Amino acid sequence: MALKKILTILAVVLLSACEGYNKLAYEYPKALQPIYIAPVDNYNGALIVTELKQKLIGYEIDITDNIKSAKTLVNLSDVNKRTYKEVKNNLADNSSIFYKGSYNATISIKHPKIKNNIHQKITTITPIIELENQNIFSSADTEQIFNELKNDLINIILRKILFSNNKV
Repeated sequence: MALKKILTILAVVLLSACEGYNKLAYEYPKALQPIYIAPVDNYNGALIVTELKQKLIGYEIDITDNIKSAKTLVNLSDVNKRTYKEVKNNLADNSSIFYKGSYNATISIKHPKIKNNIHQKITTITPIIELENQNIFSSADTEQIFNELKNDLINIILRKILFSNNKV
C-alpha cells in the first residue's frame, strides 16, 4: 500500500515537472504581445489563420484583432494547395499512380523592436506516393493528405512565430 502511494506521488511529480518544462520552452515575451494575425482572403488561408490563433492561445499568447494595439504583426500570403498525379505503365491489368501534394504559404513576421524581420516562403510536400494496381486515388485520400500537410504548415508557422523573438 505504501509503495503504491510513493509511486503515485512520484508519477505526479514527474508529470508536473514535464508540464512546467514544456511551458518554459515556448514562453513568448510579454513585450512582443499581443500578436496580430492579418486575415487572409482565401478559404485555405482563413483555415490556417483560425487554427494558428487557436494554437497561440493554447500557449497563453495574447492575440488581438486590432492592428494598432499589436506588438507583433504576422501576415500570411500566397496560401495554396496543389496536387500532382501521373499514371505510368497504364496496362489493362497493371497501372501505377504517382501522387504528390503540397501546401504553400508565405509568412511575414514584424516586430517593432527587431530590424531584421522575417519574410519566408514555407512549403510542405508529401513524398512521391506510388500506388500499385490502382487507378483511383479517392477525394477522401487527397483531403486527408491535405489535412496532414496543412497541420505541418501550421506547426512550422507556429515555430517561426515562437522563435522569431531570439533577436530581441
